[in-house]
Amino acid sequence: MRGGGPLRPHFVACYPLCGAHPRNAPARQSNVHNAWMRTVCGRIKSDYRYSASVVYNNFPWCNPTKEQKETIEDAAHGILDARAVMAAYGFNTKMTESECVAELFKMYEELTKKSN
Repeated sequence: MRGGGPLRPHFVACYPLCGAHPRNAPARQSNVHNAWMRTVCGRIKSDYRYSASVVYNNFPWCNPTKEQKETIEDAAHGILDARAVMAAYGFNTKMTESECVAELFKMYEELTKKSN
């Protein structure tokens, strides 16, 4: 999954990256890329500062086989589907499972109040 070429810094926003090839989205959201990002990117307070010139353009992209690309793309669709469900609930996609369950129980409590 070679990158789509260097990005110009003034076009970069934190996920998604403008100008980045969509086929690289699964890799950019992987544990591999996040480990790289956490190690090499700058910080503002405790937040990561993603930079095209430091993080994206220097990331060592892999060269998967056709079969691996298909597997990665299938997994990416699953991730996007899961995020769509989280968004439909109004949940933050970064929330923990415990936080998710806590919010679901709040919703459940409201539903049971209405039925009584």
